Formats: sequence, structure tokens, C-alpha cells
Amino acid sequence: MADISKMRARPIILVVDKSIALLKTYEQLFSSLEELKSFDLVTRPSAEAALGFLSGKRAGEKKPAVIILGIHVQDLDALTFLDIIKSDFRWRNIPVIISAGSKSNAQIALVRSRQACDFLLKPLQTRAVVGIIERALRPRSAGWG
Repeated sequence: MADISKMRARPIILVVDKSIALLKTYEQLFSSLEELKSFDLVTRPSAEAALGFLSGKRAGEKKPAVIILGIHVQDLDALTFLDIIKSDFRWRNIPVIISAGSKSNAQIALVRSRQACDFLLKPLQTRAVVGIIERALRPRSAGWG
């Protein structure tokens, strides 16, 4: 008899960012940190590629557990991409973390109003990446970040 625990798929983390170097940094983090090895990482360099990945999922296939979205995404404004994700019934419950080089109170208010669950600052800090992903996967509460 097959071991069901081995058959369970690992949660997917989808990272969307125009920086190929940053996507490679995520790949290194996910392959080297024990806390992140339990996830499958999928990276996409553009909003179009990410939407293609999401749209290609058939009913019953696993969707990402979390999306990390760079504020400057190729081919589509990140806020528009966030609006698309949050308006589609298939994806609206996926936590989206916005990643940017800086954040202001105005930026935080804007992404919160678009239902992002948190903000990740670049350059990436290992513990921050782990902590924010862990928070995003917790059951939703009234708080943010």
C-alpha cells in the first residue's frame, strides 16, 4: 500500500518578479533553507507568465499557497495584477505578499486596500522571507503584517 504522506503534494510558492537575479536568489533560498525545503517554488518573470501558470491549473490541481509579487512586474502593473488575482474566484483566497525595495505608509495603505497580506522588503533578508511566508499561511485574522 502506498504511503499517503509521500503522495501529498508540497505547497507551492509562486514568485513573480522581473529580476532574474532575484528569482535565482529565491531558488537558492528555497533549496538551502530547511524551513523552505517543504515548499515547491515556482518562479515567473512576468505577470503574463504568472497568469498563464495560474490559468493552466485544472480543477482539482493544486494552486499556489502564497504568491510573492514584485511591485515592478514586467508587462503589467503589480496593482493591476493584484486586482486580477483578488477578483477571480479561483485565486482570491491566495495570500499575496508584495515585494519592493522600499515602502512608505502610502504604499502600505494602497496594497492593503488591494488585499495584499504583507510587504517584503528587498534586498531579501532570509529570516524575513521565512517569517512572512509562515504568517501568510496562518489562518487569517483581523491583523496585517
